[in-house]
Amino acid sequence: EAEAEYRLAVQDNTKRINELKQDRLERDLDILIDGFDNQKTINERLIADENKTFEERKRILEETRKLSDDSFAKQIETIQKFTGVQVEASELIAEQDAIALNQRIRSLGLSEIIEGRLLEIVRDRKTAIQDLNEAETSLNDAEKKANDEKAKQQKELYKKQQETIEQEYDLRLSEID
Repeated sequence: EAEAEYRLAVQDNTKRINELKQDRLERDLDILIDGFDNQKTINERLIADENKTFEERKRILEETRKLSDDSFAKQIETIQKFTGVQVEASELIAEQDAIALNQRIRSLGLSEIIEGRLLEIVRDRKTAIQDLNEAETSLNDAEKKANDEKAKQQKELYKKQQETIEQEYDLRLSEID
């Protein structure tokens, strides 16, 4: 009976240790995910700020891409460290089919909670990539529009200068006559 109690206590302790490890993993992931998402939101506002130069906005966009890459790598590393399972993150990101993605994640043999967190990480990564690509497209479009407007204004200014020169020329010619 004492041996049975001992085994039960060891089982309970092992279960409790695993629960504490999983809680730690989830807190670590929350910090990584929420921290990046918050900074990405701030940076997206800065990228869209028309009071900043295009160079500043492009620099912020590139910094945000690097933050995204770093955060994603740390999230995957955290999952791998906790589970001891190698995660082929690029394959998960590349998977377009939701059912196939789910099967790939399931095949890793993770707990249901960790499977859910990995799916969340993959979805957030895909969304971040799309958001940053859209921000880059918007920024490039705004820069092109600004450059086109500047070229138009320069063309109009040149035309006005030409007209002024011609008028001055005609005036001088009339003075000579």
